[in-house]
Amino acid sequence: PRDVWGKNSDGDFAYTFETSSGSRYNITVYPRTHPGVGEYKTLSFADDSGSFKVTGAGSAIEVFSNVCAATVAIIKKRDMDLLHFTAAEESRRRVYDRLVRTVAKVMPGYVAVAVTNPGSPKAYLVGKRDRIDEINAAVQSLSAGVGKLETLVS
Repeated sequence: PRDVWGKNSDGDFAYTFETSSGSRYNITVYPRTHPGVGEYKTLSFADDSGSFKVTGAGSAIEVFSNVCAATVAIIKKRDMDLLHFTAAEESRRRVYDRLVRTVAKVMPGYVAVAVTNPGSPKAYLVGKRDRIDEINAAVQSLSAGVGKLETLVS
């Protein structure tokens, strides 16, 4: 398959890639609305079976490289103000910590933050630096005042 952003059957942005070992992965970016935040985009990433788990199946560097490049490409192509994603398990959190740092560092006009709420997945936000007030509102809304804020790239 070709490695290009397109649209899936729901009309959401979708990107599918295959590793050199033949494993397929899907990245989807879809719109969401949250009170106090308004509309933003959420990114999800899964293997071809739909699993969100980090498997350690050997091609992690190749997968991470593809996901980073695709994330940067969709943010730039669509001039996204705010991109959101979550990670429940610790292995996914480590991957996403690196992902948001990498994405925000190669895009100088962007910042990256994470919010951890007890008993909830860790939420990540990558957004335009000049929209910092909206990012802070999103953080407050997503954390419900009890979450731990972590600035990953400022």
